[in-house]
Amino acid sequence: MTGHRDLRPDDVPALETAVRAVFDELSHRMKSTPLMLLSGLAGKRIALGPVGSGTRSLALTLLSCDVQLGAVLPMPAPLYRSKLEGPAQQCFDAMLARASVVVDLPLGDTTEEQLAASTDARAARYEALSVFLATRCHALIALWDGIPSGKKGSTAQVVRYMLEGRRPVYHVQTARLSHATQPASVAPEVRLRTSLDDPDDAAIAGFEAMMRRLDTFNRDVAAGVESTGLPTKPHSGLSNSPRRP
Repeated sequence: MTGHRDLRPDDVPALETAVRAVFDELSHRMKSTPLMLLSGLAGKRIALGPVGSGTRSLALTLLSCDVQLGAVLPMPAPLYRSKLEGPAQQCFDAMLARASVVVDLPLGDTTEEQLAASTDARAARYEALSVFLATRCHALIALWDGIPSGKKGSTAQVVRYMLEGRRPVYHVQTARLSHATQPASVAPEVRLRTSLDDPDDAAIAGFEAMMRRLDTFNRDVAAGVESTGLPTKPHSGLSNSPRRP
C-alpha cells in the first residue's frame, strides 16, 4: 500500500470506506487465502504522515481490517520513527507492533549517520522501498491524486513502477492538502488499473485468474490436510521474508 502524507482530514472517512471496500472485495474473491498488507508504515509509503487525527483514523482502520500486516522498513526503525512528528510516531508504533512480518531493507553502502543528515540519502531509501513494494506485492492500493511525479520514493513513482509492468493498482483517487485548488471532498473513485494509459483488460483478467488459482490451491491444500488431522497454514503468495522476534 502507498499513499500521500498530506491527506485532507475531511476526506479520511470516505477513504476509509474505499480501502475497506478493496479489502472486502479481495476477501470475497479469495475466501481460502490470507491477505497480507505490505506497508512502509509511515512517511512516503502509507497515509500516516503528520496531518492530525484524520490520518490517525485511517491508520486505525487498517489495523482493524482482517489482514496480516507486513512492515517494510527502508531504514532502521528508530531513525525512521525520528523523522515523524508526534501523532505519526504513535501510528508507526501501533502498526509496527501489529506486524506479523518485519522486513529491514539493506542499507548498502549508506550509513545511519548519512541517513540522519541527508535528505537525498533518505529519498534513495524511499525509492528502494518503492521498488520492493512494486516487485513483491500481487496488487497495490494507492491513495494517489493521479498527478505524475518524478520525485524519488513518491507515491506516483511506485504507481508508475507497477503500471509500467502491467501490474494491478487499486487507485483510490484522493486530494491533498498541498493542492488546495482541488475540489471539495467527494466519495473517492476506486479504479483497478494495469496501465498508465488505456485499460488493459487482458492484464486484469490475468490478475483475476491468478487470484482464482491461488485460492483454489489453498482450498485444496486445506481440504487435503484436514483429512489427515494435521494443522495447516494457507499460503499468502508472499515469498518468505525475515521476521523480527
